Amino acid sequence: MTAEGAVFAIDGSCVAGLSDDDIIRLIFTQADQLPMEFAREAVSRGGRIVPALAEAARLPCNWHRSDAGWCAVVHAVFLMGEISGVAVIEPLMDALRLAEEYENPWVSEALPAIFGRLGPRTLRGLRALALDPCSDFMLI
Repeated sequence: MTAEGAVFAIDGSCVAGLSDDDIIRLIFTQADQLPMEFAREAVSRGGRIVPALAEAARLPCNWHRSDAGWCAVVHAVFLMGEISGVAVIEPLMDALRLAEEYENPWVSEALPAIFGRLGPRTLRGLRALALDPCSDFMLI
């Protein structure tokens, strides 16, 4: 999901009235300037917003943006990590691969803590990633 042409001004006081689509648009238009109230509101939407966040984090074109959307994948990963739940594990595994491929330390350095917070349910996916011969994470 991309948000071409969408422009929003956000001060933190009006985020509760935003639609889920508006929340997603904001991660593409505000770079690293979203207020904490935004994050709290996005997280409060829980699982219903995870598919859109996952899509934002999975699209390779979003990992090398040069506009305000450069931070969309960072927001998507951090928000999914905070939302938690089984539904975020696979998209976060994909984000780990993409963060390494596109050399995004904002994400790759945060994911170990996010996976640690999600707990043992992430181990199967992390093990598979570590044992994948095509993965940059293969240990020899």
